Amino acid sequence: MSVTFIRSTPEQLAQELAIINSNPDYNLLSHGKEVLTASELQEEHLQAQQLGAERKLIVLEDTPIGIVELLPLYPQDGYP
Repeated sequence: MSVTFIRSTPEQLAQELAIINSNPDYNLLSHGKEVLTASELQEEHLQAQQLGAERKLIVLEDTPIGIVELLPLYPQDGYP
């Protein structure tokens, strides 16, 4: 079983959206709604990019199973 991390690209938007919307409870807590749209996800990408975040897909074998976003400095608390 092989897990890899690959850099997220705009071409993977549909895969990310499926992963994100597979957990409506988390979306409700973090975004105030159960399902995110593609445009909302694109906006999230832009905000992350502006903050200097690095976004990656977690891939098991050939299947994307998760998303990780690495932020060197979170502006609200000054920590990674």
